[in-house]
Amino acid sequence: MSYIPSMREGLTVKGIAERLQPDPELRPAMIRRLRHWTRHDLLLPFGEKHSGTGRWRTYRDEAVYVAAVLNELANNDLPVPLLKAIATNLWLHLGIPRVLPLPEPGEVAMAEAKSGGRAVYLNVGRSLPSQSGFAIIDYTAFPDNLPDGVASATVVNLTKVFEQLR
Repeated sequence: MSYIPSMREGLTVKGIAERLQPDPELRPAMIRRLRHWTRHDLLLPFGEKHSGTGRWRTYRDEAVYVAAVLNELANNDLPVPLLKAIATNLWLHLGIPRVLPLPEPGEVAMAEAKSGGRAVYLNVGRSLPSQSGFAIIDYTAFPDNLPDGVASATVVNLTKVFEQLR
């Protein structure tokens, strides 16, 4: 039996949109974007993705951080398949329950970015054409330290993006 929270637990799409978009006139577009990402499994609600008429989807608190980064990247025209790879990586580093006893460097970087400690950057690169062509995702304190084999990258200052959520 899976645990499904009550509507008072977790965030709704509207709640996430309010945190990301302070302007009420622009909020409907943000809500549409969040629902689109849910349909494509970039945002992960509690329970079923299609919960039925009159039932709100609810999301764990980390969803607002994933959505904030995706929003920044979507504003730079990154396509949904690349956003999905990034979202998967973000979910892995934002405190999804895990088995490993020690945090990975990405988890430490995300925690620092959320707390407003040092500046942490997310580098999303495309590998060189001679390689696989898939996204290379790296967390670093320096935006100019791109992983080996990256032809170009989009760099997001996670600390700045998360600042609006504190």
